[in-house]
Amino acid sequence: MESKKTHGDLNLTLLAVIGVISAVLLLEIVVVVEAYVYHTQEEEIAAKQINNPSWELSQLISQQQAELNSYRWVDREKQRVSIPIDRAIKRYVELQAERAATRPG
Repeated sequence: MESKKTHGDLNLTLLAVIGVISAVLLLEIVVVVEAYVYHTQEEEIAAKQINNPSWELSQLISQQQAELNSYRWVDREKQRVSIPIDRAIKRYVELQAERAATRPG
């Protein structure tokens, strides 16, 4: 008997090859889309967290700058004050220069 293919017969080999190729292409598409999503997510996190510091951090930095650049009482009972950092550095340099000038030799 001859095996005649009619219009209604299926070519299983061709069908299997098409199925495997389709599965591989689908897998590649899923991997590429997943990589794109992760990349976009990382960019979004960086934009929100790294490039834009939180308002709490900005407020803390402003508060620290204000403390470094102002006169204030540290301890009234012990008569201790805080002076601006630039003024403190100048005063320290002046004191060191005076000590160096008064040292013998």
